[in-house]
Amino acid sequence: MWLREDLRLRGKDWAEARTESHRTRSALTVPLLRMQLLMPDVASAAQAAAQATYDVRGADDQNLGVS
Repeated sequence: MWLREDLRLRGKDWAEARTESHRTRSALTVPLLRMQLLMPDVASAAQAAAQATYDVRGADDQNLGVS
């Protein structure tokens, strides 16, 4: 997503990067939905794991313990 937004802000063609970011998001969303439907007992843990991957987007050095 960073690459996609960088291309867009620089006025470059970002259509391919957009398509790839959608593919990447689907790689997470599709298995998550399957897990929620087929194994509802672990759905909350699966959702928490998926949310953790999205939270990486907003992480900064302070949150990561990097100086």
